[in-house]
Amino acid sequence: MSVKDRIEEEIDRLKATLDELDVQAHLAKADAKDEIHEVWKKAEHARAKLDAEYERLRSGMEEPLESVGEAAELLVDELKNSYKRIRDLI
Repeated sequence: MSVKDRIEEEIDRLKATLDELDVQAHLAKADAKDEIHEVWKKAEHARAKLDAEYERLRSGMEEPLESVGEAAELLVDELKNSYKRIRDLI
């Protein structure tokens, strides 16, 4: 086999590998997009709950502030984790 033939063969293999990687990247992108959507929905829900807890804190409801504050802190942590996961997927 000549040098030209070997190089041509290597180029063909590299093109095939690139095509496979392109398909795999596309599939991974679709999977990541689905996961991002799910995490995003959960984050939106947690954000709505956090807003409600904050409003309860602001309005000075009769509930113990400690209880409301703890719930708000948990929601803040949940949001931080959700946003980090989205960043990691992007």
